[in-house]
Amino acid sequence: MKRIGTSLLAWALLAALAVPARADILWEPFGDKFFERHRDEIEVVIRDFLADGEAGYVTLRETPGGGKTVARYENGTKLCVYNVYRDYGLVQVWEETESGWEETYGWTPLSDLTLVYDHISFQEEYAGQIRPYRDEFLGYDGDFSLLNYYEYPGAPEIKASERPQGSWAEDYRNALTGTAAEQSCIRQVFTDEDSRTWGYVDYLFGRVEGWLCLDNPGGADFPVRQVPEVEYVPPQAKASAPDCLPYVLVGGVTAVTAGLLYWFYARKRGGTKEAR
Repeated sequence: MKRIGTSLLAWALLAALAVPARADILWEPFGDKFFERHRDEIEVVIRDFLADGEAGYVTLRETPGGGKTVARYENGTKLCVYNVYRDYGLVQVWEETESGWEETYGWTPLSDLTLVYDHISFQEEYAGQIRPYRDEFLGYDGDFSLLNYYEYPGAPEIKASERPQGSWAEDYRNALTGTAAEQSCIRQVFTDEDSRTWGYVDYLFGRVEGWLCLDNPGGADFPVRQVPEVEYVPPQAKASAPDCLPYVLVGGVTAVTAGLLYWFYARKRGGTKEAR
């Protein structure tokens, strides 16, 4: 009986470890008191915006709507918003100085920022034309010496380039095309207006996230897609159902395990008393 109880407890602990750990690897302002106090109301965003303030620049401050001025950036500057609190975005910037790279972060009104069209915007606009990956790249035996990834099919510039060499070349090929033992890391497929097939890679060796032209993986002269202006709608300051689900499941597993352990040990104590 003791072994059963121990096994149940171990299983519960393993279930807890299975909860996604994305929050543990995301950037956060270390030691920021405002962030710590309002953590439950702050949403993760990680999207690029352009500075677009009425004064010709945007101002970053220590707290939303208050605190001392941290930095100012002229309109047109690309800024990454990592978090959102109500109508304010937390911007993080890394800048090279004479003493090395320095981090700057601060809050600015979302009304002073314009969202940059990105892979999320593309997925929203073309949701009806994007389909799950069905081994479209399986068996590809073309050139893998250069792989160019784009923010979306037809983006004006290359997002990332990879030049797999040596043993890495075979690893990249297997990760993208898939093997008999492992699925491809391509998750979605889109066919553009010129019948080119694109694959969306959401993770590849921790470095790549973007769209790859499956017909020409090293291509760099694709027609630029005309994209509309997009409006950013702040997320509600609460976890969505998919985000909460793992924690609810773990809580349920833990509660059930605790109940079973109590029942087993209570039964054991009862049997001991009867034996006396």
